[in-house]
Amino acid sequence: MAFRKLSSIVYGTQILVFISASTIDLLAGIFSRDLLKLLHLFPLSLLLFPMLMEVRGDLSGIYSGRLSTGLNLETMRPSLLNNTAEFYALFQAILTLSFIEGLMLASIANITAILTIPSASLFIVHTFSVSVNCLFMSTIISVPINTIITSRGYSKGINPDLISYPIASSICDLLIVIVYLATLLLSLFSIELSIVLTLLFSLLSTFLIVKNRRNGRFISVVKEGSLAVFSTLVFGTLAGLTLTSIHGIIEKNIFIIVMYPVLLTLVGDVGAAIGSDITTQIALGSIGMNLKSALLSRRKEKISSLISMISAILFTSFLSQLVVICSLTEFAVALSLFIVVAISSSVMVMIVVAVLSIYTFKRGLDPDHFLIPIESSFSDFVTTIFLASASVITPLFS
Repeated sequence: MAFRKLSSIVYGTQILVFISASTIDLLAGIFSRDLLKLLHLFPLSLLLFPMLMEVRGDLSGIYSGRLSTGLNLETMRPSLLNNTAEFYALFQAILTLSFIEGLMLASIANITAILTIPSASLFIVHTFSVSVNCLFMSTIISVPINTIITSRGYSKGINPDLISYPIASSICDLLIVIVYLATLLLSLFSIELSIVLTLLFSLLSTFLIVKNRRNGRFISVVKEGSLAVFSTLVFGTLAGLTLTSIHGIIEKNIFIIVMYPVLLTLVGDVGAAIGSDITTQIALGSIGMNLKSALLSRRKEKISSLISMISAILFTSFLSQLVVICSLTEFAVALSLFIVVAISSSVMVMIVVAVLSIYTFKRGLDPDHFLIPIESSFSDFVTTIFLASASVITPLFS
């Protein structure tokens, strides 16, 4: 069935979705604290962290965008096991992309680290192994979860554009942090086993490429997806360097790293939900191919997204107090900082999303391959820069 136009009341459920997603990301933030403990063993840990979250989010975005559009256009079914050839080509392409992007990420991270971190040359092999293993393993786990959640929501009449990426990105954030810690520890204490795992993933990826070398759907996702994610790694690298540069402030103010995944996801979710909705509406011919139409259409839904984000930040910030106990003054300053950073970043992201949606369609490209990856990278970068800048200039944090 084609997706039914939702009422404003149903759109209100977005608040619950965002709060649920932010709660998951708070767990990711709690686990992120352990990265600070490993900083002396692996100096690249904070550099790789935003980059891995970036790429994992981009891969999830490509998958979510294609899945939600496929469900709306009825080229895919709301099922994991009984689906179309297009769905399975997408699944295999995302697995292959996770391996390719793992190699790309590790290469860029190593070059950047060697230029900025004195001891980085000692961890070249570890970086490649951790990057590939982390992305591939998280993909194997996250894709089925994303599919099940999106399919069940769609079957109940909920727009997949509103639940696929927001929920999936939060689950992926939690997964990427846990898997990152696990693969990092494996690499540090048993590099031989870590390399064997990397080789197994490389063989599986090679098999998928050979098997699907004449599959147009597979090639399209891998080709355009690789280009999109590679282009966004610049933002991820800059975000990693920014986070590394303020590691002293983070160590003194743990709630920054605890809330960091929450902020990245919520700002990204606003842009992704709106962007995915715009691309679907353009594909259905519901809105015009111009910036004004894209920005002004369905204004209630855009406002609902911002309200949902603020509600989730308030809720998650209060929960974070159970993890990181600080004074009332510190909490008030931090909460204000989080809200200002989130709103400012979201407004910028909305504009970028609208421009990208129109541009990709006019260029004859599939926006699902480019929109969410670039939006996710841009939102992560902007949010990281704003957060770092505010942390530096706020006397309470320095």
